[in-house]
Amino acid sequence: MRRETRRRALAAATEEFAERGYAGATGARIAERADVAVQTLYSAWAGKRAMLRAVMET
Repeated sequence: MRRETRRRALAAATEEFAERGYAGATGARIAERADVAVQTLYSAWAGKRAMLRAVMET
């Protein structure tokens, strides 16, 4: 994943988790916010838990 794409995805995930919490957040909405394919997210992170971990580490 390119650096800019990763930055957008992490920003989108941050917003999604903040607004909806872990249980309410979805990969589809994160992908839509980041303007990337859902498959792109899941190729970079194994799942929602890994995305949350990446958000918390940044």
